[in-house]
Parts: sequence; structure tokens; C-alpha cells
Amino acid sequence: MSLYDRSAYTEEIFFDEVEVGKTFPPFRYRIGRDDIAEYLESVDDSTPEFLDDASAKAAGFDGAIVPPFAILNYGFIYQAMRRRPPTGNLNTSCEFSFMATVRHDDELTLNLRIADKYEKRGRNYVRFEADVDSEGTPVAKAVIDLMFPNRPDPKRA
Repeated sequence: MSLYDRSAYTEEIFFDEVEVGKTFPPFRYRIGRDDIAEYLESVDDSTPEFLDDASAKAAGFDGAIVPPFAILNYGFIYQAMRRRPPTGNLNTSCEFSFMATVRHDDELTLNLRIADKYEKRGRNYVRFEADVDSEGTPVAKAVIDLMFPNRPDPKRA
């Protein structure tokens, strides 16, 4: 299974199940060279500092680094929840902050919590807050709002 594989989490979590303040168990992961190569291919990025130590050193790093947006991925959020947002969810807002450089194979820990849930113009929204650290050092933060469709009516199925 790929580090970014979301297919293991097919059970949906619905708006009525979401509790503000809920935290999920810390999700620990490492992003290795193969994961980075897969990520770079998926986003059509050929920045050499992400895979080549010499290029990274020439740019002032100690060696090849992890692309910032590869550090925090929706697949990791699904893995932390052990479920996925409902089919038809829509990402409506994201704020990312990156505080430190991550090197290949650094151990990362994602801490995820439900910060808010609200209704706006007849639609349901859930706000997630995610913090990522590497051995206690904060490396990334995200605030992500997803629009959650209503739970399907079993009578209409």
C-alpha cells in the first residue's frame, strides 16, 4: 500500500457523528524517497532538491528534503480518523503553515482534531485542525474546512 493510499478507509464519517473537540489517536509515519518520487510524479514537480542530496546541499540544505505539501495530505487525515469524509465532500478552505524542513525518513506525528462544525446556507461544514511534528518539533499546521453532504436517506437507496 502506498503511503498516500486512501482506499483502506472506505467507511464514511457523517456530519451527525462529528463532535467538536474530538481528537484522534496520533498517526505516525515516515516519508521516504519512493514516497517522495510518487508524490512528485503525481503533482508534476521535478524540483531536484526533493530527491537529490547534491542539489539540496547546493541550495543550503543538509540533504534532500520532503516537499512541504507532501508532509500533510488528506490520505493522512483519513488514516488518523480511520474513516473518510462522506462521498461528495468538498474542500472549501485550507490554511497551511510550515515551520521546519523535513528530511527523508524523519518520523512525523499527525495530531488531528475536530475544531468546529457548522451550517451555512443550508450546507454542513466540518473544520479540522492538524498539527504535524517531528520528534516534538512542530513542522506543519493546517486548518481545513470540508463541506459534508447529509447522510443518505436509506429510504431513497
